[in-house]
Amino acid sequence: MTKSIDTSARTSSPRTQSSLSRRCVVSLMCTFSCIVGPAHAGAATSDHERRIIVAIAERPDPAPVVAGTSRGYGGLSGYSASTRNRLTSADIARDHQLVEIANWNIDLLHLHCTLFEMPVGVERNALLVRLRNDRRVRLAQPQQAFYTLNSAASGT
Repeated sequence: MTKSIDTSARTSSPRTQSSLSRRCVVSLMCTFSCIVGPAHAGAATSDHERRIIVAIAERPDPAPVVAGTSRGYGGLSGYSASTRNRLTSADIARDHQLVEIANWNIDLLHLHCTLFEMPVGVERNALLVRLRNDRRVRLAQPQQAFYTLNSAASGT
């Protein structure tokens, strides 16, 4: 006699999975975008207030076919962004007058993230709304700044 196991409690709807993925993305984005400095540094500088993070869907380049090998190891790009992602990020930067500071992939979430700096005089919230309405963008948020409360240990 076989027992039937109810797995309905363990499976989640696509909507729940999407919500969990979004929270995971936000957590990871905050982790990757944090700036740590001493407490006496005061408020975030205007440079940090002008920085935003944009995530787009990761679109890897097609695997190249290398003559003489059936494995194709020669064409692996590793952690770098695909040509498609670099072009999409460059298009977003051009369309929204942004300057790229850094970029990285989050392979597990199939996202390519870019840290951009906004032009002087642009209102951040309005720019974030425009980016969130851009069909290429999966996530757009300000860069977060975090400061430590301890000071350097004195020499003994």
